[in-house]
Order: sequence, then C-alpha cells, then structure tokens
Amino acid sequence: MVKYRSGGKGVDNVTDINFGSSGNIGKGRSPPSDYFLDMNSSSFKSKVKDFSAKTASQFKDAFKTIQDIFSSNRKFSRAQAEDSRAMVKSAGNRIESGKHPSEIIPNTTKADIDAKMNDPDVKEAANVKKTELTKLGLKGAAGVAFLMVLTKKNNPIDAINYFLDKTSEAFQDILKGLDKILKFFSNYGVYMSLCCCCLLFLLFSISVLKN
Repeated sequence: MVKYRSGGKGVDNVTDINFGSSGNIGKGRSPPSDYFLDMNSSSFKSKVKDFSAKTASQFKDAFKTIQDIFSSNRKFSRAQAEDSRAMVKSAGNRIESGKHPSEIIPNTTKADIDAKMNDPDVKEAANVKKTELTKLGLKGAAGVAFLMVLTKKNNPIDAINYFLDKTSEAFQDILKGLDKILKFFSNYGVYMSLCCCCLLFLLFSISVLKN
C-alpha cells in the first residue's frame, strides 16, 4: 500500500510498489529510465520457470514471437515486456548451465554466434554494460550476442539499450500514471478528507432527521 502525507508534503514512500528498483516516485520526480520489474516477484519467477520448461523448439518459437515485436517497433504491453525479460532470464540460465546460444536461437549456427561473441566490440559491450546485463540475468559476450539477435541490432551497445528501452516503456507509462495519482492525493488529501467528513456528517444528519 502507498503511504502519503495529507499536508501536501508529498509521498512518504513507495517501497511497496516494486518494479525492481527502490526509491521514491513523486515529489516532482519523473520515474527513472532504468526501472526494472521485480525479478523477485512470484509472477515473474513463474514466467521464468515457464520459459525454462519449454523445449528447444518451443523456446525458439517464443523467441521468434518476441523478436517480431522488436522488429515491428510496436509499443510493448506490460505482459509483453514481462515475457521478454522472463525469456531473457531463462536464456541466461540455459547459457550458464552450458547451452550454446545457437541452441536456443532460431535460424542461427554456432559459427554465427561465435563470430559475434569473439567480436572485440561485443566483448567491450559486455564489460561496459555488465551491470545492466546482470540485472537481466545475462553474462558476458554470449548474453550480448543473444540480445543482438533478438533485437536484430548489429551494434552491441544499441542492442542492449534498445532492449532495455522497449521493455521499460510499458512500466514507465504505469509509473507516470501512478505518479500523477500520488501527487493529486498529496496535494489535495486534506481537502478530500474534509469533503468526506462533510458528506458523512450530512448523511448522518439526514438519517437523524428521518427518525
């Protein structure tokens, strides 16, 4: 539940609204651009488990579906954003367990992926964006190569940023809407409380008069 002060002093905290990052929304701030959905939530873990349980063929089909959304440049829904991140997290788990990325990416060969993984720019991107990759559940050049194929971006940094931007959009809209609601209650909470009290008093008075 969101806590707020009634004196127009802004939001106490929004730590219960967890999209994977901590900190306050409101107080004139815009939601940060690197918001991550809560990877510890039961719903996200369930989706990761679902993707992990898919056979190689099923996983490749899911990969194509999500890849098509990236290619079309359509806006992601929240469900699609969650699915994308869950699939990437599951892919990271498979790669870490010994799977070569080419085994879970459709229409690729080991030579194709190895060429990407051995590219100096890809290796550098893996170091520069290590924090972002870790949050997504990916590691190293293999993780970068996976995102490059998924987003169809030849530049490794562009691939990482594009994935993060597209999957964050859905959550940004939710957070911005929430921010407006919180600001409204923060600024007008006292007046709304007075109105409610007046309404309750009026209803009580009518009830007494009737009796």
